[in-house]
Amino acid sequence: LEFYRAEVPALSGGAAALQAEVVKAVAALEDFERFLKGELLARSTGNFRMPDPHLRRLRRTTQGHLPILEDIVQRSLADFNNIRRDMFLVCIPFYKIMYPEIDIEQLGRTKGEEATRTTVIQGVLDKIKDDHVSREEFVERINASMGGIKEFIQRKGLLDLPAETLTIKPMPGYFPPGRWEILASPGAFEAAGDFSLYVKPIPEAWSDEEAASFLEEHSNYYIDFMTIQKIYPGTFVPTVMTRRNPSVIRRVAPNQGLLKGWPIFLEALFMENGYKDYDLRTRLNQLKLLLKTVIDFQMDVNVHEGTWTKDKVMDYMTVRGFMTRTEAERRWNQIVLNPGAAAQPYIGYQEILDMEKDCRKLKGDAFTVKEFLQKLLGHGAIPLRHLKTLMAQ
Repeated sequence: LEFYRAEVPALSGGAAALQAEVVKAVAALEDFERFLKGELLARSTGNFRMPDPHLRRLRRTTQGHLPILEDIVQRSLADFNNIRRDMFLVCIPFYKIMYPEIDIEQLGRTKGEEATRTTVIQGVLDKIKDDHVSREEFVERINASMGGIKEFIQRKGLLDLPAETLTIKPMPGYFPPGRWEILASPGAFEAAGDFSLYVKPIPEAWSDEEAASFLEEHSNYYIDFMTIQKIYPGTFVPTVMTRRNPSVIRRVAPNQGLLKGWPIFLEALFMENGYKDYDLRTRLNQLKLLLKTVIDFQMDVNVHEGTWTKDKVMDYMTVRGFMTRTEAERRWNQIVLNPGAAAQPYIGYQEILDMEKDCRKLKGDAFTVKEFLQKLLGHGAIPLRHLKTLMAQ
């Protein structure tokens, strides 16, 4: 509202016709604000959960396909345990050096397997969390990360990247709250245009403690994989590929499962191909982000189709998911405000793994991951049920 009250008049250059419309817009927004705070708030029951039938309809609409949710839930439970086990195995040699006075085997006998894993993993993460940029350097660090990621993909021949350029920009203050990255692409009816990725700087209103908590979560060992998933290639590459298809419908309503799931598949390829010279601290943080993806899916289901409270979700994220409290708070808000969205990356990732398995059977020794990815993205972000049929041909 302040944008229309203060900034638009300054940008209008004194144009009378525009100013007259701005006055009308401000009046309409103020009227809507009164409705939200008055009549609508009075009718509110305080229940933010989306009813099960509506949530499943939303998933079907945004993904174009609804896998059997119970099957995906079972996969997530297995993945949760397996990822934590892999993180524990990575951490053992570090923990022995960092905490020489503690006997891990004795720890296991006294605390049990799961509690020991949590203690060891968190102990190692605590020792490396201070390796991060300052709050003023956050957006520029992402820009630098994008350049290194692009160079690695090209050098290793993992994927033929599109020629289109993605520009990283600080997110203006009037963008929707709660979003930390927004891809701005040409409209569905536009033949061409620029691609920009707006990244939210660390808010000035945050205390030093809140900023430090956020930056510890986004350490130099973690931020590259966050960039792969959220920034570049992120949703940018499949969005570019989708725009090459003449279908306007595909441009208007791309499949969110593919857009958000494919970079998770790519992250594992980075480690397999020696990203950061197989640095185990990097591997640990890649696994941590994968664990977050699993937890996001689980919490989306448990909150909107179950009865999980904020306290229970926060405890699960911070203790078993190793997130800082600032990060867990941010993700809780996203789950509450965007029902179904947090589940999309994991569901899409699982569908892509299924397609890879089918393609390996079909191609045999002729299968290559690069060819699989090119074909996967080449059809654009279409509904997964159609994509599966095309991938099997």
